[in-house]
Amino acid sequence: MANILLSGESTDKTKETDAFAFLITDVIIPDEMRRADVVDCLAAAGIYSSEDDIAYGKDESDSRNERMILKAVGHLGSSEHKYNLPALEQLTDAWPSSRFAPIDLDSIGAYSYTEGGQLMANVSVMPFGGAQSSEIAYVAGVNLISNMYTAERMEVFTHSLLYPTVVTIVEGLLATERTWFTKQSELAADTSLPEERRTLHSARASRSRCKVSAMESLIKAPGDLYQVSLTAFDFFDVNDTLDATARPTDHAEKDRSPWWFDFPSSISETRKVQSCYVARRK
Repeated sequence: MANILLSGESTDKTKETDAFAFLITDVIIPDEMRRADVVDCLAAAGIYSSEDDIAYGKDESDSRNERMILKAVGHLGSSEHKYNLPALEQLTDAWPSSRFAPIDLDSIGAYSYTEGGQLMANVSVMPFGGAQSSEIAYVAGVNLISNMYTAERMEVFTHSLLYPTVVTIVEGLLATERTWFTKQSELAADTSLPEERRTLHSARASRSRCKVSAMESLIKAPGDLYQVSLTAFDFFDVNDTLDATARPTDHAEKDRSPWWFDFPSSISETRKVQSCYVARRK
């Protein structure tokens, strides 16, 4: 999804009250469809955005997937579809990127539960307000079996392990950097040294001061730079039989097995358990 980016102005809007960055997968947007019409589809679904605050296209990391990805920054409002708003409110109330929900997305939805039924797409809330990030660590041993309980598990992992680990590491680096900053500041103020050397030490102290300030900010708010997100389902293609129609569907809330998979061919496999990864904002 690195090729589908929201603008900095759009992601900054998520700092406002009730504004969120939504990741909408399993959509098909015709080439001739205007951006204004895409915004209208989102509004009908309960997500109110603008032409400047959406980005969509095919995921270049998976050339076989014919479905598209839509990112949008906006707020929730009334929906023409009865079940959309409750599902979206559950997402915005939960830990970012901890779960997804299917919503009715009219003409640009890519799948339907029944033949001729309403067209659906999957929605989740992106971390960092939709700003670009990268995966830096895979979390082993954390199984997120059910879509209903991932938010609680991810929040516990984040606050009990990820943030304390980040803070401990940064505090160790900060102690060393403060010592270096103090030394360079003292040398820069030493009038017995030549002016050229004092200028050099002053520049080093200035760079060190910026590092110290950044580390202190990270200790106060590690979530501004590090978050935990769900891994994508890991599909194993066997004999090149897996195509774009294979997808997982959540039926945990309908008294069925937590995950069931609709495949175009029986010669395909997948992991039936999700885990998570640590993401760092760029």
